Amino acid sequence: QATQFNANAAGSRRSIVAMDRQGRLLFIASPSPSFSLGEVADLLVAPDLSIDRALNLDGGASTGLYVNSGSQHVAVDSFTRLPLVVMVRTK
Repeated sequence: QATQFNANAAGSRRSIVAMDRQGRLLFIASPSPSFSLGEVADLLVAPDLSIDRALNLDGGASTGLYVNSGSQHVAVDSFTRLPLVVMVRTK
């Protein structure tokens, strides 16, 4: 169930960390200012995604995502320099 809130309806780049019901960790980034907070909330509670919990991180110009895993390579550049990152590595 999405948390109810009064938020700006403007679209922005979004950064989200989520976990689905199978225990998989999901990192989600929108490369364009496509989603309002309400639209992201509606997307995350969609039954076909099976998301159990999610956290909306700071978005906008700081949204960035880099994936380099075998044959999977994804790059969503942030528009600003970031003082910190979240990194996930296999054991």
